[in-house]
Amino acid sequence: KVQDALKSVGYTDAERYPQIVVIGIQSSGKSSVLEMIVGQEFIPKGEGTVTKRPLVLTLHNVSENQRWAIFPDISPQKLTDFEQVKLIISKNNVKFSDIPLRLDIYSPDVVDLRLVDLPGLIQIPTREQPEDVRDLIKNTVTRYI
Repeated sequence: KVQDALKSVGYTDAERYPQIVVIGIQSSGKSSVLEMIVGQEFIPKGEGTVTKRPLVLTLHNVSENQRWAIFPDISPQKLTDFEQVKLIISKNNVKFSDIPLRLDIYSPDVVDLRLVDLPGLIQIPTREQPEDVRDLIKNTVTRYI
């Protein structure tokens, strides 16, 4: 297992977790791929640009037979209802930003890993999007790779 190999060489701190960054064009299924890795639906989906800021997911393998999430920058509250997680992500994802939303997920079914969901690359901005949205997304992507 990945986490066993990492722990055997001293990687125990979440900041040292391997990181996978998902990059692609808008509406190409990036968030769905991350949900498949986690084994849980929790990321809002829809038409157009849904992910408007980086979502940094830190997965923690735990021995308890339960799955929960914490938004460390918002509240220390343990959330076991992943529909509530989806709602909190939606409420904190209303405008384009390079400031990440951090989410920690604890589960016996994941490996210790960090996943980053980035806004999709946009070819032609819509009227509702800021004029500099393409540059904002490009700069955000560059920051994570």
